[in-house]
Amino acid sequence: MNIKVYPSQVHGSIKAPASKSYTHRVLFCSALANGRSIVRNPLLCSDVYATINALRSVGVEVYVNNESIIVDGGELTQPQNPINCIESGTTMRFTVGLCSLINGKSIVTGSKSLLRRPIKPLVDALNVLGAKCTCINGLPPITVEGVLKGGSVLVDSSLSSQFISSIMIAAPKSSIGVEIRSIVEPVSKPYILITLDVMNSFNVSVKYSNDFKFISVERQNYTPKDFTVEGDWSSAAILLVLGVVGGMVTVQGLNMNSFQGDKSIVDLLKLINIPIEIGNNYVSVTKHLIKPFEFNISDTPDLFPILCVLSACSIGTCRLYGVNRLRFKESDRVVAMADGLMKMGVNVALSSDYIA
Repeated sequence: MNIKVYPSQVHGSIKAPASKSYTHRVLFCSALANGRSIVRNPLLCSDVYATINALRSVGVEVYVNNESIIVDGGELTQPQNPINCIESGTTMRFTVGLCSLINGKSIVTGSKSLLRRPIKPLVDALNVLGAKCTCINGLPPITVEGVLKGGSVLVDSSLSSQFISSIMIAAPKSSIGVEIRSIVEPVSKPYILITLDVMNSFNVSVKYSNDFKFISVERQNYTPKDFTVEGDWSSAAILLVLGVVGGMVTVQGLNMNSFQGDKSIVDLLKLINIPIEIGNNYVSVTKHLIKPFEFNISDTPDLFPILCVLSACSIGTCRLYGVNRLRFKESDRVVAMADGLMKMGVNVALSSDYIA
């Protein structure tokens, strides 16, 4: 595909797309709630459809229209065929946890790129908790046999917080509840907060330490929910940077009290003195000189691509830290962004855990 982009000025207002992180989590919690849940303002994209199809594979009835998703949850059944998560890492990790609740054998797989992404920490943790999970060389596909008993488990969350979120979502339906202890302080902690927020919305109680190195979930029931998905701060960040480099942009439909870590784009833009207006549910920015900055993306990995663009448009050298685990996404995001920027004449330096 060839796309031509011409120099131009931008000016306008746009509603932020719905949050993919929230949409995934609400769907999985809806599947475990005994009754009908309604997911309003969902993000409908290939990754979310991968989740929808995964839920259908285990017997959950899911109905989709343009404005909402209806989920009749509560009873899971053994899938008749391998569950293909396509390219969605979130779908795969959460589906593995879900399948640990099924009394029978499930196989969870995906595309070639997804089969290169590490899954061993989650597999090891579920085995400790009583499920039977196997994979080869720590990579998908994963064979899962339930049922999840529960107990206490030590989890390596240095690569992804989704290992923890997957166990958290399944934990209320385990036999005796689950205590999760992390070897190190988890990365991407805001995503654990999103998981907590969604579980609380379904009337599930979770105890946790401030650093999330300890999380406790007792056996309990999910309550069906009518849930409206908030706007996506990851997408909003792209639109806001567009305004900073190209004119003036207002992004509407945002929750200013959101648990989404990518909301920190606002703090960064303030820090480098970008003209910014913040309302109850919107943010406006205006084109401005971009000062050099440093930023650690350990908790906000989805900001990495657009912050590379913002850095390239600055008047000096910027550094983005905490990039190492981005090498284990659907591609090596660090190399991919560096290659793209260098092709456009941007000077880029790579280190083990930062890009400048």
